[in-house]
Amino acid sequence: MTELSLIQGAAASDVNTGLESIVAQGNRNEIPLNVFVGYNLGYKTLTASLPMDKFYDMSAVANCNEEERAQRDISKAHAWSLSSYILKGILNSVVKKYIADGKEVPEAFHQAQEKLGVQPYMGLQPLVVNLRSCKPDGSDLCGQSIKFNDEIVGYKLLLARRDRLWVIDGQHRRQAMQNVINFLDNICRSRQYPLKNESLYPYKENKTVSDEMMEVWRECSDTAFGLCNVQIEIHLGLNISQERQLFTDMNLHTKPVDKATVAKFDSSNPVVLFTKEVLLSEAIGIRLTDKMPKDWGKDTGEVALNDAIRVSSLIFTGNVGYGAVTPAQLEGRRVTARRFWECVVKIKDFGEEQARNKTVAAQPIVLKSLAKLTYDCAFGQNKDAEQLELLFSKIEEIDFTHENPVWRYYDLSEEEISEKGLGGLREYLLEDSNGTKRNMGVYNQTSNTMNFAGQDKDKMKIIGDMIRYMCGLASREKTK
Repeated sequence: MTELSLIQGAAASDVNTGLESIVAQGNRNEIPLNVFVGYNLGYKTLTASLPMDKFYDMSAVANCNEEERAQRDISKAHAWSLSSYILKGILNSVVKKYIADGKEVPEAFHQAQEKLGVQPYMGLQPLVVNLRSCKPDGSDLCGQSIKFNDEIVGYKLLLARRDRLWVIDGQHRRQAMQNVINFLDNICRSRQYPLKNESLYPYKENKTVSDEMMEVWRECSDTAFGLCNVQIEIHLGLNISQERQLFTDMNLHTKPVDKATVAKFDSSNPVVLFTKEVLLSEAIGIRLTDKMPKDWGKDTGEVALNDAIRVSSLIFTGNVGYGAVTPAQLEGRRVTARRFWECVVKIKDFGEEQARNKTVAAQPIVLKSLAKLTYDCAFGQNKDAEQLELLFSKIEEIDFTHENPVWRYYDLSEEEISEKGLGGLREYLLEDSNGTKRNMGVYNQTSNTMNFAGQDKDKMKIIGDMIRYMCGLASREKTK
């Protein structure tokens, strides 16, 4: 075995010189690992590519022993979310291979993609690890150089089986890989899906895997073990204090991506995809924007994309958060969501110039209240198809003008409430049972505009109750 010269452009020779030049000795108990040598801010590092299962076996996470702890506790929920992403990526790569080979993609693969989702491109960030068992310069490592036409193109590192790659950044990716491997392995052995809350793939009642889906999972398993590698950056001989510092630097100094940018760029989330596709369609034609002007006088009638996505999410799930929504959660609900937006665009002055000066329906909280009410009628615990149809038939008729006294109910005196015929509204406003006065926003008497400032859930529920009242729907109390 020839020497492994890893440093500073040194030429390879036939003499053993350590990892500054590496000792070229090896035996059967050593694991070969092809690496490249580089420098990260002046510190010598190695980079490598490993199959997911092999990386898991060779790595470890220092979050048990307090004296050697250099990691936070693992979040099982976060790891599970990454598992779904990895499985989706493996499935997509199998489908792409079929297409690249000129083969027809079996229908079962398309069905699986519909449940897991598709996106233009996928990839995992490189993982960062530390090889604790060597010196900081790697001079005690064993291996040999790899040459092509007498030029060194890499190195074959020989690690002892007891050596471990200690994860500094990527413990959740590591656990996610193992979750996927276990999922595929168990299915291929048992032909059974695990329990629903333990399954990475949403299925109906029958846990037995069909012959068509077995082909899907066997192909995915072959791909996971054969073609899906992870990239790793290996730091050399760091002590616990250095590991902790690097972990902190890599996790503390990150800047979260703002929600508007995520909404604009993301092509994987099913709620985002639905919202962009349906609202921008010719049939509905809602114009979307990244950011709404604060000055209502400059309102062009566009809707903020992130607000529109949250409204759609409320229809599908009853919640504004859409980050973890899966394609399976939208099954059987897209028609209802489309009908909702078809009703919204018929609201007087919605989408027009200065829409917010003309209709309260242009304010996000009002749309969210309508969306939550739609969810309650269509998919909620006390869903009612007749109430849903009544809501959709009445949306266009609701008085969404700013002057509608319903919006100012809490600012009216008992005499004014009686004069305006709003006595029955009190039965709908559950939060008013203790006589509490609610701050619904600000009514500008000069411009005659009602601004529902804020986005709190209580205000959204109350606006929903007001809409129930105006549509003649049952109150929330009666639907319990």
